[in-house]
Amino acid sequence: MSTFALTQCWFTRRHSPDHKARDRIDGAFYAHCNHCRRPIFSVDGTTWHINGGFNVDALGDGASFFLSVDDPAEGMTIARIPIHPEASEEDVDALIEQACKDYAIGEEGTTLILRDHRHHKGAKRSKKAL
Repeated sequence: MSTFALTQCWFTRRHSPDHKARDRIDGAFYAHCNHCRRPIFSVDGTTWHINGGFNVDALGDGASFFLSVDDPAEGMTIARIPIHPEASEEDVDALIEQACKDYAIGEEGTTLILRDHRHHKGAKRSKKAL
């Protein structure tokens, strides 16, 4: 009977590169996993994924950058405006300005607020904080 050893990354779903990623190609770092030897990639240089195939984690990261227009009086979200993860602050400021104009945020009599859901900005931002 033969035995088959599984690598650490098979259990943890965390791959580690076999060398320090230096070259960024098409917005991502590429290497091979130190444990399973499969090709891996990373956008931020810290979280690594199998190169190729369907990556649910990467979809989740991209989908988590957005602005929301909320109505606290009704307890509902009116709109969700996606932000590209690599958008500059000027691009985001333009999105915020356009959303405020489109939904009359900040005008008298409006109960709507704009929230910034980017990781580094915190979970909730009101029109006053923007």
